[in-house]
Amino acid sequence: MNKLRLVVEKYDLIFETRGGVFSAREVDPGTKLLAETLPSIGKTLKSKSILDLGCGYGVLGVVAAKLNPEAKVIMSDDSLRATKMAQRSVELNLVKNADVVLSDGFSNLEGKFDLILSNLPLGYGNELVEELIADAAKHLNKDGGFWVVTQNRFKELMKGWFEKYLGGFGIAARGREHFVGKVARRYNIEYGTS
Repeated sequence: MNKLRLVVEKYDLIFETRGGVFSAREVDPGTKLLAETLPSIGKTLKSKSILDLGCGYGVLGVVAAKLNPEAKVIMSDDSLRATKMAQRSVELNLVKNADVVLSDGFSNLEGKFDLILSNLPLGYGNELVEELIADAAKHLNKDGGFWVVTQNRFKELMKGWFEKYLGGFGIAARGREHFVGKVARRYNIEYGTS
């Protein structure tokens, strides 16, 4: 078992991981970049319903729940092993406003969300990722936001899919190898495409 630590704002968070899930030995740099970007989302979009799509062991969902204690957070993954670790992360970090759901994409998820977060699984192929983005557009509330992290080399691909399905695209943060892409329908005027 691995014990991982991540500090975001005033929250010192602990995650227990085992093999068989993405980035079990360390918090993935892309996930860390999006997690550290989440506080800025709260300043522009007060979310009541948040989805961590493909949650893995739960980093983004736990951070989102801690930063938005009034929100209802759903953490979903298609891996039973990952959802068990995500549930453990919820317990370890004393999160009261999150539920973990076993779901292949949106298949077991109901309703719409104010905010959807994801470290998109580009390793599983472009067709799956495009499907997830298209489905996310259908599961966002009218003024909702969709924030993802992926590798820099996929920027143009993400831009095309976001514009096709969500009507816009912007960059929220950049790392050495990753970027956080976003669309927030209420705030599209703020977002460039650089």
